[in-house]
Amino acid sequence: MRPSWLRGGRTQTRGTTASCEINQLMIIVKCFNNNGRLTGAQRFVRCFSKFDYQEFEEEIRQRRQKSKNEQKKTFPDQDEQSQDSSSGSSNSYSNGEKASVITLPQNIARDLTLLNVPKYVSREDLKKQYHKLAKIYHPDVMQKHEYSENQRLKMEERFKEFNQAYERLVKWVGERDKTLDDDLLKGLRPGVKVNREDGSVTYTIGKLQLEGKRSTLDRQQLLLEMIEDDLNLKEPVNFKRYLIGIWLLFGAYVFYKDFKSYYAHLSTPLENVDYTQSYFKLIQL
Repeated sequence: MRPSWLRGGRTQTRGTTASCEINQLMIIVKCFNNNGRLTGAQRFVRCFSKFDYQEFEEEIRQRRQKSKNEQKKTFPDQDEQSQDSSSGSSNSYSNGEKASVITLPQNIARDLTLLNVPKYVSREDLKKQYHKLAKIYHPDVMQKHEYSENQRLKMEERFKEFNQAYERLVKWVGERDKTLDDDLLKGLRPGVKVNREDGSVTYTIGKLQLEGKRSTLDRQQLLLEMIEDDLNLKEPVNFKRYLIGIWLLFGAYVFYKDFKSYYAHLSTPLENVDYTQSYFKLIQL
């Protein structure tokens, strides 16, 4: 049986034990890369010997380079694509190019509000929303229902507004998506990885990674970051609503004052009144 100092028992000092554990971890990693095994004697010797960190780093670097070379031989096309994307990204940054910012004009913001769609809406969702409104306001649909002439004119005018807004939004969404795709291909957006295999694209935002030709959540987040203005449009002031509210508050205040004075008047006793005689007179009547 080995003595306790060979087994790393309690007789070792705290500093020696800590250095022993660190060296053991480093040696295990190194020998794991070499596909070798350690014996108890080797572990003991390495614990108290000076570990050559430069040699360890050099060996790790050589192994990484070797694995990269093997990967190039196995997947040459993938390596070329990664080099193209990385070179394109570095060239874009070196040329001073910046990610695009899409402005949101007031008319487009009103159109988005009119059709009740967000600014990151896709073409498919925009088309669905337009068809949903057309089923209600289209002139051919109105003929199947009994509407007055005034209602028909208002609904036809409303449908024209929807149609014009839809045409403007289709054009704006196309330009918006083209700008985003160009930025992704040029590598102007850090945190977004473009994988050109099979035409697929991988968007990476923080810990979120989604793959596909048209992903949804990550693309929405990118569009929210790209579009400069927000849809915080101020509604027109409705003075009628404010006047009604003020009138209700004033009426409640007047009612409270009248009720308070009336209650105080009831609680005040009357002078020179014999309540007993008045009570018996009422009974006799």
